[in-house]
Amino acid sequence: MSNISHAADWVGERRADNVSLAPGISEDWLSLIIGLAIFLLALAGLANVNLIGWVVTTAVWSNLGAALNTASATYRGLGGVGALVATYLALLAVLGAAALALKSDLKKFALAFTAVFFIAYASWIVGSYANFAVLAGLVIANVFPRFVVSLSDQVMLNFCSSAGVTAAKFA
Repeated sequence: MSNISHAADWVGERRADNVSLAPGISEDWLSLIIGLAIFLLALAGLANVNLIGWVVTTAVWSNLGAALNTASATYRGLGGVGALVATYLALLAVLGAAALALKSDLKKFALAFTAVFFIAYASWIVGSYANFAVLAGLVIANVFPRFVVSLSDQVMLNFCSSAGVTAAKFA
């Protein structure tokens, strides 16, 4: 009996994340292809052809209605929520096709992607609230005062360093 393993022995086996060990194309190549495709769509803008202006963008907001919008004014009629849904569906389709190319379980991928997408966007929207930093600072300062005092020397050092670098740029 031989201890020599053959390269084809692993064909058909699956990783813990349910991706086949022998996909027809690698994740790296798929990433490159998808990235280049998006880049080429964006380049169409140089010829005044707006192909991806419908994607959602998040801005700093104090009125929740202004949190989401389209990347381009051309598609403003879509609205922020419409742009969010369109972006989600487009990404789900493209990345779902990539998951299929990697021989992943599409249903598991779609569920996980949906959860991550909407949690990430909710976090981004909350983080873009104009008064969020002020509120977070007040909570930290009042709930964890010892922590704030312990950081005060370091924060002051960073502030002075940043101010010095900024002053040097304009000098």
